Amino acid sequence: MNSITSTVKFANDEEIVTSTRKKHMYDIPPYSCWGEAGENRNGTSGEDFIEIMNHLSEPALKFFFNLMEEYDVSNNMCVYPYSQQTPYRKKKLSKFYQELRRFKVVKRIKTDHYLINPEIKRPIFKEYIHVLQRWKSTK
Repeated sequence: MNSITSTVKFANDEEIVTSTRKKHMYDIPPYSCWGEAGENRNGTSGEDFIEIMNHLSEPALKFFFNLMEEYDVSNNMCVYPYSQQTPYRKKKLSKFYQELRRFKVVKRIKTDHYLINPEIKRPIFKEYIHVLQRWKSTK
């Protein structure tokens, strides 16, 4: 752990020892759970999810919240059984996914696996940087 220790000796052989730990600053967006526009003091920005929700259709929002039921807070991944749906349902879900992708809310990583934008729905603090890097590296 990063700590700084200082020792002060006085003329009467009295000694005072102080120790201070370095405060760890996480590079996380300026919100607690759902995204808010703006930057925190480290310059990390967030997306305004309320504004994005206003532009999404109701079925796309339903699909998003269905994904959220399968959400893993440590890596922002969702497993949704898209491949097990009927052809009609697959067509509808594909349309909803395209709408969410257009607004940069989710990305499909592989079949049935989706990644939620960490600037919209934040993962746990210590995993934020890793999830953000994965989000940016995924096409």
